[in-house]
Amino acid sequence: MHQNRTGIIKSQCRMLKTEEELKYMKYGGLVGNVIMGVYLISLSYSDMKRRKLSVGVIVLGFLSALVFQAITGIESWRAVAGGILTGFLFMGISRLTEEKIGYGDSLLIIVLGTFLGMWKLLILLLGAFGLAAAVSILLMIKRKFTRKSMIPFVPFLTVAYMGEMLGGMLSGGV
Repeated sequence: MHQNRTGIIKSQCRMLKTEEELKYMKYGGLVGNVIMGVYLISLSYSDMKRRKLSVGVIVLGFLSALVFQAITGIESWRAVAGGILTGFLFMGISRLTEEKIGYGDSLLIIVLGTFLGMWKLLILLLGAFGLAAAVSILLMIKRKFTRKSMIPFVPFLTVAYMGEMLGGMLSGGV
């Protein structure tokens, strides 16, 4: 068994990262966050203009998120699996509600769950749904919106993601 500088046996503590690994994760996470931000902005534009998301672009995002996790190991595979399962839960909700939340939105939630892991995804979804509710209420007050009106959801995911990313950077994380 190999001991590191602090005397902790590495084989007994899988989560312990060396300084080099932590540095790699930090910069890898920063680059990944910027790429994901650009990806979400482009999908937001598509969602607002066409009310559709390209399945090919979603699949590319999913595969990229898997590769990102395999290279950086920022999230545990359990957290990633939980994020993916959360996305599949939304696929079921899409089906049950006759796409009140579109299938494209649910597929994007799978991508985000793969990239962020379940817990960060749940925080992101809380922010996105909160923003969507606030905007919907404002639009109903201004009578530009009814309860049956549909609004694109990806822009709310994007704003919540950017807020979460900025909050993490300000607090010293990624």
